[in-house]
Amino acid sequence: MINIIIVDDDKIICDAIKQIINQNEEYNVLDVGYSYEDALRLYYEHKPDITLLDIRLGDKTGIDVATKILSDYPGAKIIFLSTFSEDEYILKAINMGAKGYIIKNTDGEETRYDFQYVNKRGYKTTMEGLSYKFNPVFWNYAKLISGTLRHGMPINNVVDLVTSLQLDNDTINSWKAGVARALKKYIPDGTLADLAVCGSCGSNEVVYQEGCLTCVACGSSKCG
Repeated sequence: MINIIIVDDDKIICDAIKQIINQNEEYNVLDVGYSYEDALRLYYEHKPDITLLDIRLGDKTGIDVATKILSDYPGAKIIFLSTFSEDEYILKAINMGAKGYIIKNTDGEETRYDFQYVNKRGYKTTMEGLSYKFNPVFWNYAKLISGTLRHGMPINNVVDLVTSLQLDNDTINSWKAGVARALKKYIPDGTLADLAVCGSCGSNEVVYQEGCLTCVACGSSKCG
């Protein structure tokens, strides 16, 4: 099994990538982080097989992280995320020893994700259509969820949308439940859970609190 850590300053994207990767039994996401400090702490703690690292990381860059890690562990396998194939940071990353990077490209009216790396002879090699290699069912649902978030739908409504999907595959239903759990962590505390009814007292005054559903009337709480 290949162990991975993911670091991206967008927490929702980070958790979404984790959910997608974990659908493949050959990969295991050990942990996720959202900052320069998280990246270093997680790498030194886990020594993963692969570090998936956002090229732009808040007020620092993934280059800063990679510089530190590669100085201590020259064999570290780091793959960067970027939206620009010729980004100056990408060129620096390859020159310093990064194993490759994933870029977002527009293919006609569709968006695809490509993997690029420099081979042993120094030539840039591209594996196009990485996203097409995912299970198309998972990929399409992931795009649906990503699209609603990008267009500003409140996270609690996205959770309701995901939960309401009627699926007939146990594996996809498990994935759906995992996505919903991950998203609930980002719903502001005190947000009213539409249509939710407390199983203990029957009250409809149910709010989100630290990702769990909590009844204002009786204090009963349900997570997951």
